[in-house]
Amino acid sequence: MCSLACQHPHEHHEEAGVSRRHHPAAAGLELTREYVAQVHAIQHIEVRAQERGYLTGIFVDEGQLIQEDTKMFQIMPLIYRADLHRVEAEAEAASIEYKNTKMLADKDIVSSAELALAGAKLSRAKAELELAQTHMRLTEIRAPFTGLMDRFMVRLGSLVEEGDLLTTLSDNRMLWIYFNVPEAEYLDYKADPEQKMVVKFKMANNKMFEPEAGSRPSRPTSTTRPATSPSARPSRTPRACCGTARPATSSSPPSTPTPR
Repeated sequence: MCSLACQHPHEHHEEAGVSRRHHPAAAGLELTREYVAQVHAIQHIEVRAQERGYLTGIFVDEGQLIQEDTKMFQIMPLIYRADLHRVEAEAEAASIEYKNTKMLADKDIVSSAELALAGAKLSRAKAELELAQTHMRLTEIRAPFTGLMDRFMVRLGSLVEEGDLLTTLSDNRMLWIYFNVPEAEYLDYKADPEQKMVVKFKMANNKMFEPEAGSRPSRPTSTTRPATSPSARPSRTPRACCGTARPATSSSPPSTPTPR
């Protein structure tokens, strides 16, 4: 589970942890409150088949870190390739027919209506060619961003339908940590904006997350959530998010979480 630290309330999902908030109730006295927190990857998507067919190629492994545009899956392209060749031939024939008709029309041998009809046939053939090329491209599934592969829902040779889930892909280089704050407590925090509050993140092993030295705090972001906007009214279930953090397993240096 990812660990985190930050400075002001906010919320969110996935793996649970505990966020601790320290704030002075009086001079020399510090109070601590704990909230259940959740961890979310900055990007998490479902990878689904875009065409029907047999899965003929798997080019990545479960748990592998893959780069953007890496080829992940191949769905049987034989039918789509044959259809593409057929449409290419039809487009070439339509092009030749149009050129011949235009040459005859220039000599006033055929009417302009016949030339327009030949042009329409050529345009239709080109459109069908573009469609066939699109279907062909959709049989090859590539990674839209750099991330970690999840477990596979299908295996090599499986017959997949359009829309079937193949796996999921997550970019864990930056994580969001979220936790809910009761409305009464949130209003108390808002009533005294000068009080110093520190948010810390306790990991599953009960140890507090400590950001690495030299890490760069993430830039606060404004959102439409009432708990994050100083001028917004709190909702009935205000939420607080302690910020973002980069996991220690990432190739890039972790960043110190900051309030949103």
